[in-house]
Formats: sequence, C-alpha cells, structure tokens
Amino acid sequence: MLNLINQFPSQLEKAIQIGEQIKLTQAKKPITKVCIAWLWWSWIGASLVRDYIYTHFSTIIEVSKDYNIPKRVDSYTLVIINSYSGNTEETISAMHQALEKDAKIVAISSWGKIQKIAKENNCNHIQVPTWFPPRAALAYSLVQQLYILLFFGLINEDFKQELTTSIAQLKKNQNTIKENAREWAKQIHNTHPIIYIAGDKEAVAIRFRQQLNENAKILCHHHVIPEMNHNELVGRAWANPNHSVLRIQTAYDHHKVIQRMQINKDIIKSYTDKQYDIIAEGNSYREQILYLIHFTDYISVYLAKERKVDPTEVKVIDYLKKSLGK
Repeated sequence: MLNLINQFPSQLEKAIQIGEQIKLTQAKKPITKVCIAWLWWSWIGASLVRDYIYTHFSTIIEVSKDYNIPKRVDSYTLVIINSYSGNTEETISAMHQALEKDAKIVAISSWGKIQKIAKENNCNHIQVPTWFPPRAALAYSLVQQLYILLFFGLINEDFKQELTTSIAQLKKNQNTIKENAREWAKQIHNTHPIIYIAGDKEAVAIRFRQQLNENAKILCHHHVIPEMNHNELVGRAWANPNHSVLRIQTAYDHHKVIQRMQINKDIIKSYTDKQYDIIAEGNSYREQILYLIHFTDYISVYLAKERKVDPTEVKVIDYLKKSLGK
C-alpha cells in the first residue's frame, strides 16, 4: 500500500492523460441537474468534486450512495455512474434507474458489469486502469469527473492548471510529507483519533477516517465545524482521555471556523493533551486539498506499520461481498 500511495502524483498525471483523450457525446436535452452515483472508491472523488463545485461554481450536484437515485432525476439530468470494479451492486441499481429515467449517463469503471451495461445501452463509458485496491485509485475517480463536468460546460478549465501545480508540489515535497506523516503516526498510535474539519471540506476528513479504518484497521470518527460546536463539544467532557484530536485546517476556511477551531482547542485541552493540528500546504484550494489527501493517506499506512497490520488486507469486506452474492 505504501508504494501505491507513493504513486498518487503520477496517478494524477495518468488520470489527466485519460481525461484529455476521452470522447463523450452531447446530451439530447440541456443539462440542468447533475447526480453522481457512487460508493467506496468513487465516494471520495465525488465528494471532493461536490465540495469544490459548492465553493467555486453555481452547478448543483446531488449524490447517491445507495441503491436508489433521487426521484428528481430526469432526462435533463447528467448522471455519473462511478464504480472502480464496475460491479458495485448499489451503483448498478442506480444505473438501471437512471436508464429508466432517460438521463444522460456517463459511466466510469475499470471493467465489470457497468462497462457491459453502458455498451448495451449506448452510454458513454470511461475506462480507468485496473488491479488497484479501490482506495488507492482515487486520482482516476476525481479527475475523470472533472473532465466530464468540463465537457458539459458545467465548470471551466481552471482545474487543469491547479492539478498540474498540485502534482509538482506533491512530487517536490513527497519525502518531507512522508517523514512528517511517519511522526504523526507515532503520536496517535494507541489512541482513538477524532477528526475535525470545516464543514465545506468534510470529504477530506471522511477520506482520512476511511483510510484509518481500512489501512490501519482502527475505529475512529469525524465531525465538522461549526456543527460539532452545537452538540459533540458537550460530549467531549465525557470522552475517553485517550482520544487524540486531529484538527485539519486550510487557508480557505471561513474566518469564524478558524476562530471556533482555536476556542475548541482551549476547551478540549481540559480533557486531553493529545491535540494536533494538520495544516494544509499549497498556494491554491486544490493544492491544499490534494496535499491533505496525500499526507493523511501516509499517516494511515504508517499507523498500520506501528500497529503491525497489513494495510492492504480487507478480508471482512471480501466476506461481506461473497455473502451478499449468495
């Protein structure tokens, strides 16, 4: 898994190459809505796209991470079907519903049933490289969705330069990122991590939580600010003192969120001395978000090493899938 995380910048480059070469067809009707059907690998890519769109563009994106898609999906809706294996049963169900509603469908997968369904129904399909653990193929999900939105005129081309500078930043600083992540893993080893982040960047915290779940094989949870100030902050007084509090911060956080972060820090120090601030690096919103993804991915795999567990193994998920297939 460590080698796969090392490849993240080069995966972004390859994903851009795929995006530049994809050939899509125009929708029959004007696109007025976007729905992304996703789970697991595709979830974080879709969430990062949604968060970016929310803060930079007027396009409204709905998400479906279940068997059903929103009832408002219709022939004026772009539906992005996103499944790395192409066999995710929830996403396949959503695809069939989108077909029934005559939505404009663009599918992304490495292979599988989704590719077959797309071909049978003359839907656009983007094939991405296969044989990665899904969580190690984030770059392909994220970048292809941006190119799809660009094709339909829903975003501009600014993301291309932002991706290019992000890749350069990650490559240049990768050794430092790894060393810092290794030290972070030692700090939070044998603790229960609690992750806090600004609400409009929740996808980063969820990615971190899921990587800790799957790579380091630990339970943890996350919450967003300001929401946690209205509920969880009260519960902190009764929290396990062995919790480690990880605050993720960017230069693009609302000034009131920054203020709340500091006040929270002052309050929580009465209950635990294990508080840490993860500060994003980079000169743009996208650079900082991708930096955080890369840095926290490394933390998860180095924590797996501290815990002496295999970060790649996910036998319990394999068992679940086999059981569902019976």
